[in-house]
Amino acid sequence: MILVWVLVSTIGLAVAVWGSRRAVSSASRLALGFGVSPFVVGAVVLSVGTDLPEIANSIVASVSGNGDINLGDSVGSAVTQITLVLGLLAFLVGRIGVPRRRVQAVGLLTALALVVLAVMVADGWMSRANGLILIALWVGMSVFLARRKLVASDPVLVVRSERKARLVVTTMLSLGVVALGATVAVLSLVEVAEILELPEFLVSFFGLAIGTSLPELVVDYTALRQGQRDLAVGELFGSSMVDASLSVGAGPAVAPVAVTATYALWSTLSAAVVVLVVTLVLVRRGHHDRWSGALFIVIYLAMYPLLLNA
Repeated sequence: MILVWVLVSTIGLAVAVWGSRRAVSSASRLALGFGVSPFVVGAVVLSVGTDLPEIANSIVASVSGNGDINLGDSVGSAVTQITLVLGLLAFLVGRIGVPRRRVQAVGLLTALALVVLAVMVADGWMSRANGLILIALWVGMSVFLARRKLVASDPVLVVRSERKARLVVTTMLSLGVVALGATVAVLSLVEVAEILELPEFLVSFFGLAIGTSLPELVVDYTALRQGQRDLAVGELFGSSMVDASLSVGAGPAVAPVAVTATYALWSTLSAAVVVLVVTLVLVRRGHHDRWSGALFIVIYLAMYPLLLNA
């Protein structure tokens, strides 16, 4: 039975790979057409598309009263993307240049969102107000990033209005395909976890988070292979920002839910520290390579004993 679900998960991932290629191509041209930095498009537009599985899981988990699944998946995804996924990309594509100012801005905003989340979950309850505040926080952070002035290296190209509309539609449809494929993969992984009878929060933080982070790995790898560095880096950091705010807040905004306070507080504060460390390393070095990739993967692996002993 486990092998069947693994096969279904693999098929879902293949669908996500196909959709990601179209999404990256149209989104990169869309960035140029609107005169917006590819980094911003990645951080604000693509990130939401690749995080649709987390957002959907957040709502379903909260409605069904499984707050730990929502929190574990969202916070776990934020950590997984900025450590494991980012680390693997260095080994898959080689040295990656880092736009320091933009990475610093998104990294600090994500850490701030995680601290706010930690305060909210300390009492073991996520209210509707908490969810709405987190969603509003994401909107505010996105507006802040979108309004930041272009730097000299940011490309600007005028594209006819009718082509812009077509690119918007193509991008959203492609992201829908990515989300569909990833959702199939995620649901299959959940079935495997249930068969193995593993703890709910830890399964979500590690197992489910890896599944819902597959779109980021696929999209960012594709973007880097196509020479879209800023789009890829923006999407990856933007996805962690989405997970720390919009994703985790979507569920409680619909249905308030209880969470395990100890796991919730410990994991959220640890995630904030991880985001700050990764951001500091990248900003100081100005690039990402196998050395920093290995460091980020080690940081991710260190989360296992940290949470298991919480």
